[in-house]
Amino acid sequence: MKRIFLVMVVLAQVAVAGVALATPVAVDFSGLNTTVDLGVVTFPPFALNGVTFTYDSQGNLDSNYNPTTAFADSIGIYGYVLGALSFTFSAPANGLNFNFALLNATGPTAYGVVALFGYGGIWGDSVVVPAAADAFGNIAGGSLAYSGAPFDQAVMYFSYDPLLNNDQLFSVDTISYDPVPIPGALPLVGSGLLVLAGWGWRFRKN
Repeated sequence: MKRIFLVMVVLAQVAVAGVALATPVAVDFSGLNTTVDLGVVTFPPFALNGVTFTYDSQGNLDSNYNPTTAFADSIGIYGYVLGALSFTFSAPANGLNFNFALLNATGPTAYGVVALFGYGGIWGDSVVVPAAADAFGNIAGGSLAYSGAPFDQAVMYFSYDPLLNNDQLFSVDTISYDPVPIPGALPLVGSGLLVLAGWGWRFRKN
């Protein structure tokens, strides 16, 4: 009976450690039943699945001379390309993925989005993702798939066509990120598996 109890304890240890290992986290917007203005300072800030989203107009105005902004709804995020969209993570991550589109695009762009990644207020990696136009030539899109050093913030800048007005829009959806594994989780899994192997050897020997 004691042996069975110890084996169950070790199995529980391995299971908990397995959960502690990082798995991708999908940001689910489907539960939103209203539209959230990400350019408005709110408390608490708008957050989903461990990510806080904000938008900075950076002094840019739309064609009606209002500050540019971005919105979140049940599909994802959309807003004006003249501004910066920020993701702030509640825990460090080392991977980020999403799809994006540029509306009213006139064709392929040298870049669709520039993403900057930082940790603890220090900016490190940057990634440039080009955008390809669709068959109609008015939407350009692409996908960001980044993995690298741990980060707790990411800022997105979208391509802008100066020949068009200030009402060019972007959209972002299918967002997921990879949390950094909890320190010590791997040794915990390893020790649990070693104990199980030892028990198996003892049972075979007896």
